[in-house]
Amino acid sequence: MFFTLFIPASVLSYLGFQQLSKDTLINYQRQTDKITVALNKRLFKRLAYFNAIQKRQFDYYYLVYNPATKALNETLSNLADPSNYESKPGLLGYYQVDMKGRFNSPIWPYTLHSESEKKALTEHLSSTFEARRKQALELQEIVSLSQQFKQFVAGGMIGNSGRFHLFDDVPNYYIFYRVVLLNEQTKLQGFVIERSSYLNYVVSSALNSIPVDIVLAITLHDSKPTPFYSYFIATSDDNGEVNVQRREQDSPQYTQQILGSQTLNWPYGNLTIHYSTATLKHSPQGLYNLVLNIVLLVAMVGSCLGFYKIGVKQLKLAEQRLGFVSSVSHELKTPLTSIRMYAEMLESGQMNSVQDQKDYYNFILSESERLSRLIDNTLTLSKLSQPQQSLKTEFVELPVLKDVIRSKVMSLLQTNGFELNFLGSTSDFRKVKVKVDLDAFSQVVVNIADNSVKFFGASKINDISRKKLDFTFNIDKANNNRIMLEIRDYGPGITSAHEEKLFELFYRGGDELTRIAPGTGIGLALVQELVHAQNGTVKAVSMSQGLALQISLVAYIAHSF
Repeated sequence: MFFTLFIPASVLSYLGFQQLSKDTLINYQRQTDKITVALNKRLFKRLAYFNAIQKRQFDYYYLVYNPATKALNETLSNLADPSNYESKPGLLGYYQVDMKGRFNSPIWPYTLHSESEKKALTEHLSSTFEARRKQALELQEIVSLSQQFKQFVAGGMIGNSGRFHLFDDVPNYYIFYRVVLLNEQTKLQGFVIERSSYLNYVVSSALNSIPVDIVLAITLHDSKPTPFYSYFIATSDDNGEVNVQRREQDSPQYTQQILGSQTLNWPYGNLTIHYSTATLKHSPQGLYNLVLNIVLLVAMVGSCLGFYKIGVKQLKLAEQRLGFVSSVSHELKTPLTSIRMYAEMLESGQMNSVQDQKDYYNFILSESERLSRLIDNTLTLSKLSQPQQSLKTEFVELPVLKDVIRSKVMSLLQTNGFELNFLGSTSDFRKVKVKVDLDAFSQVVVNIADNSVKFFGASKINDISRKKLDFTFNIDKANNNRIMLEIRDYGPGITSAHEEKLFELFYRGGDELTRIAPGTGIGLALVQELVHAQNGTVKAVSMSQGLALQISLVAYIAHSF
């Protein structure tokens, strides 16, 4: 039953946890999808901004028609002001190349290396113009490094639709270009972006717009023309604000759980963005369901284990009761048969000898007492199992208890050839009173004495000196307000493993019908119940010869011995 319930429940819990992890992973992958969409949108908007730049603005001056004067006026290009570049991180400048390969930039009023420029250079130039020319030369140098640019110009600038495309073969730079027709001349226009600064800015702005529930590690990878990596860590605070940190190297503690990789849209097809985190952070509801499943599994295990133990206990108890019934039947039938046989012989008058008749009467009396003890034990045990039953205890002087012991067990011991001994100092016993129920106390000592005699005979010990029973009264060392009564026999004793089981109900340690020593297994169990009912304790101590039962009882002691 346990495996029938536990295995399906465990499988369902495992599948539930797997589904929870899968749902959590999908949830975070959706967040990464939003980040990728936001990043593509920003890249597209920036490219759309550049596509919207008028083609005539790539010259330092361009002509504008004035309807009032019906004349063409020269106007400074918006791209000629370097301060406009500061608002666009990563932008290095704009350039323009004609079919003859002549290079110019809106930031510089002359075509580089032209005659007009040479003439201007002979004149005194301000530091501002020198900086502008230097910037234009840097743009020309970067663009000239591109083999794709050279091949495109050499091929006649064919195949461009008028919007910006990308030359990506120069390390650390993006070179955008478009082919336009300006003043009936084909020209190549474009702009140069420093890759790292531009991408870091765009990625950071995209991350700042999308809240995340976990610490998210983002790696931006570009494989052309040389491997390029950029690392980011994105976290959200309690107010939902995203904090983005740019790092120079990867963070291994945040790459244990891979969330996925995505490629960016055209023209950044070589760019791949990777997402990862330390561990998945499950939702509170999912964790609650997981904890509930674990609690249910534990409860199921505990319940099944409890039912199993109860079942085993009930089976054991049923077996013990069956053995008890068999034993009681045997214990009752044997003496009753003997009593009936001896009674019939006495009735028939076959026994003429007075001594034989006396022996028969003594045997019948002994067996009758044995039956009475068995019946009394059974009835007493039945009463003690009822909660409303309790003993009536009172303080009794020790000499009275000695007299009770002597009167109750002397006949049994003498009949079986045993010696009764009282040990210990008894000079001040009259100053000690023990709280007992006399009937219950009598039944305790009788059961112990009967048990000792019975097992001594069953073990067939030939040493007559060991046929004795010692009663010792002393103050309990563990509690000065209690008296310890030790009842010691010198029979076969028990092993230390049986000391704790000795007082279990019906415990006999073998098959009831084949045991040598007669008994039902309730005698010592009844002793324990009766002692506990008198607020006492009892324990068995294995001795070198025999067994000692130590009974601790509540006492009133006027002063110590």
